[in-house]
Amino acid sequence: MSEDADAELQQAIDDIDKARDVVELLVVLLKICRRHSNALLAANRNWLQLRDEAGRLEAMATKTFTSRVLSPQTKGLAKETLQQASDFAVAARALALGVDMAMKSHYPHTYRTVYRQLCAKVAVRELEADDPYPTTTFDLGPMYGSAGGFSRPPSRNAATAVDCVDGLALWPSGQPVRVIYDTEAGARLDLALDQAVNILAVSPNQKTSEFDFTVTGSKFFPVAVRKTQNQDEIVQNTLQIAAERGVNIVVTPELSSTTDTVELIKQNIADGWPPIVIAGGRHTRIEGQHVNRLTTIYTGPNPLVREHDKIGAFEFFGFAEDISLSSSLRIHVGTKWSMIPLICADFLEPKVVRAVADLCPRLVVVPSMSKETGDFQRSMGEVLGRSQPLILLVNGPHEWVNGPQESDTDKAPVVVIGLPFKEDWILKKSPNPSDAAPHMVLVSSATRGAEFIYADRDQ
Repeated sequence: MSEDADAELQQAIDDIDKARDVVELLVVLLKICRRHSNALLAANRNWLQLRDEAGRLEAMATKTFTSRVLSPQTKGLAKETLQQASDFAVAARALALGVDMAMKSHYPHTYRTVYRQLCAKVAVRELEADDPYPTTTFDLGPMYGSAGGFSRPPSRNAATAVDCVDGLALWPSGQPVRVIYDTEAGARLDLALDQAVNILAVSPNQKTSEFDFTVTGSKFFPVAVRKTQNQDEIVQNTLQIAAERGVNIVVTPELSSTTDTVELIKQNIADGWPPIVIAGGRHTRIEGQHVNRLTTIYTGPNPLVREHDKIGAFEFFGFAEDISLSSSLRIHVGTKWSMIPLICADFLEPKVVRAVADLCPRLVVVPSMSKETGDFQRSMGEVLGRSQPLILLVNGPHEWVNGPQESDTDKAPVVVIGLPFKEDWILKKSPNPSDAAPHMVLVSSATRGAEFIYADRDQ
């Protein structure tokens, strides 16, 4: 063994001695795998042989497991496996797979939550390179009312990537998007949702003429709703409708908020229902900078507020949105649920779409203000192909005026939904021509569908 190999082995032994739980042990092993990825990708050609060795180590690891906190016996098995190996990296890979399988055996009913709990040592943190995060797929049957018919499994799995196991991965290095891993918000998300989710999407405006567009040179800022009092009344009425119908989450489109919207929501949901409101956002000035800001409010006597500033650049009829672009997104991570809120063009940025797919959320919510939605469907397809979330685009206004005549308008869907199914995986909803805003669509994961609801009509 070379001097470098001796040093790497000794460092691994020292790191295993310091590991406190199974996640910290897996981090040691997966970091070895990441450093030797080329050799391991070649070794993956003998995948069945590797799985056989992992199965042998699984049986041994299961015997030594006393809890998710590491025992001296488990640490001893890990160190001995690496010390006696003829191929250090392959041994680390097989051991990582074996430990993960032993976790499934030892925690058959809570395997899906143990990794999430162990990754939540800090309530809010930024994911750095090599940080562990859970990627375990969820049992989608209860969420959608039945099992079966789901799209293919995530492509980044233990058979196709060497830096992860079925339930855990290491965050890649050199990511252009900062990820805030928020388990404080995730705990509130878990409290708000049961097995399935009902979301009320509300598009308050009918036409682009209901907005003021301030243009300076080749840029525009701000875009603001003209009739703010009417807009606030729509939001207030929507909250009442959502509470009456037992809705879990209310979402409004991009730039549909007024300066009073967030405070209005806080004042009207003190009883905690609906438990989550995602105000699609507005143009505002923060510390002298122009931003496009979305706000997620976890309601109740002590509201928790999380904000997201737009990442994706946007042009409108040749005019660029004059904002300072953010470089970070936030995943709200509980032990049962996880959610990523984004704004419109964020979900068209390849770097954002890749990060979302890697993070494997259960929900992706995208308030939007867009005349076209086809590109969003392509992003939905990529994320659904690599993980299996429910993706909801809430759009407004419905009519985009393109000329001087009343008929010179394009009609945009007010809701686009991505569902993890092989057939009918995209669902779009547009109102009838005779229906005026506000347009409200109730999205139900349990029925795998969406329907317009009307406050002034019999149900």
